[in-house]
Amino acid sequence: MPASSSAPPAISLPTALASRGYGLRPARPADAEFERRLFESARPAAAVLATWPTATRKAFLLQQFQFQTAHYVREYPQAERLIVTAKAAAIGRLILNRAQKPWQIVDIALVPASRRRGLGRALLSAVLAAATAAGATVSLSVEVGNPASGLYERLDFVPTGLAEEGALIGHNFQATLADLEKRMRAAAADLEFEEAARLRDEIKRLETMELAVHDDPLARNPGETGSSGSG
Repeated sequence: MPASSSAPPAISLPTALASRGYGLRPARPADAEFERRLFESARPAAAVLATWPTATRKAFLLQQFQFQTAHYVREYPQAERLIVTAKAAAIGRLILNRAQKPWQIVDIALVPASRRRGLGRALLSAVLAAATAAGATVSLSVEVGNPASGLYERLDFVPTGLAEEGALIGHNFQATLADLEKRMRAAAADLEFEEAARLRDEIKRLETMELAVHDDPLARNPGETGSSGSG
């Protein structure tokens, strides 16, 4: 879907956090070293990597960071890179692609000392609030087994089969379904019947999921199972 010609709403942290010195600013070239360290701290296999010889570990992680950076630039050239700050000190990163709908949260990460304090939830909620104001839904990709999945579900993200395994899309069922229906009609109008059928099946799957969630109150209020590095 083409991006809107108007500028999207600003991503603003809640007043309660802003008053305590938390903020968001555009990333700068000087942030590269911080982003590299943040990348290293967020690796799932950090404990295993710690057993490697120092030089080997550093070279490997630097290479992986460079690969990730190049991938993001190639796949999301218009994405916004934002640095999360606490009293002007960098403590996290949010990469958000709003060039098209749905908006894509490319990456969200916090330094270890700032995790499990509700800041990750606040960042996601700020993105969702801006998306609602812009009439957009939000998607992100989650690795299988990522402990942040519980947080995303509590914020009403729902699994979808439209992207790679582990993708979540939308913070609002009705907005997500309306977007899929619009895409289905457009595909049918363009005689892309296979694509239209795929979208129709996905709509049916999500509608079935919504009914199941409404029938199971525990599914709408999962227990506190912990959060990821962005929690």
